[in-house]
Amino acid sequence: MSMEASRFKLGLFTIVGAALLVAGVVALGAGALLQEALIVETYLDESVQGLDVGAPVKYRGVHVGNVKEIGFVRHEYPTESVYVMLRLAIHPRRLGSKGRDIVLDPAKMNEEVSHGLRLRLASQGLTGAAYIEADYVDASRTPELKFDWTPAHSYIPSAPSTATRLMESLERTLRKLEQMEVDRLSADVVTLVGKITKLVEGDLAETVRSLGTAAKEVPGAVAELKVTLAEKVAKPLQEMLTTVNKVVEQDLARTLKSVDSAAKEMPEAVAQIRDVSAGAQKALRRVDRLVASQEDDLQEVLENFRVVSQDLRELGAAAKRYPSGLLFGEKPPKTQMEKK
Repeated sequence: MSMEASRFKLGLFTIVGAALLVAGVVALGAGALLQEALIVETYLDESVQGLDVGAPVKYRGVHVGNVKEIGFVRHEYPTESVYVMLRLAIHPRRLGSKGRDIVLDPAKMNEEVSHGLRLRLASQGLTGAAYIEADYVDASRTPELKFDWTPAHSYIPSAPSTATRLMESLERTLRKLEQMEVDRLSADVVTLVGKITKLVEGDLAETVRSLGTAAKEVPGAVAELKVTLAEKVAKPLQEMLTTVNKVVEQDLARTLKSVDSAAKEMPEAVAQIRDVSAGAQKALRRVDRLVASQEDDLQEVLENFRVVSQDLRELGAAAKRYPSGLLFGEKPPKTQMEKK
């Protein structure tokens, strides 16, 4: 009886666990199905080695979607192009309100594409797992791929991956190296080295010997230059300084004597100036007293002078009107003649 009970419990536990597992898977799948997603297409003209369905789509490192489908465009559209087509499921809510509006509005999406929005293949560090990266690049240096069909979903152009750009740069460098005439360049380098060696062994050696000879002659030239400077510059300069000192001493002595004499005569001149100033002050006081005592007489004289000036003005006016009256006096009055 106990054995049957144990088997029953084990079977029940197994059934319940399986049911819970199925329920969890269904719940997770339902959540993913119910989550809003926008399908975006892009085309790559390079290998997508390492990229699988379900790989993440990241915008500046943030997970915003997953790779839904990988294939060739000629399996979906009537074309002979060998581009690789990627269909991506983008979750707008992970981009925020502004990003969601851009993804859902084709006009805004085209505007962002014109500003340099591109999708490119990238790899995750040391693991090498590939994913799709969305970012902004220089649109003028990353032109869009040309195609002759109409995408069935929203389209975002692609940009070459970092590995592809590196390989293209290396290939261009190798092609340039192949185009260069390496043998001819090596021959030119050998010729140049030979000319330099000849120059060093010939002309340069002669120049070094000349420099050695000149170096031996330098001490004698320096000694001769010192003698010449002593005779032609130092001695005349010393004589000139001696003469200047004598002139300065004589003129300074005379100047000091003149200043001393003037200083001795200064007190007498100051005393005379004081006497003259005192006399002038006395004369001014006398004039003030004289003017104060004769103030009334001066006013009378000024009044008489004013009256005389007025009479002369009137006399001049009368002379202008009647000049003869100045000599003969006033003209006689008019008389009337008696009629007969």
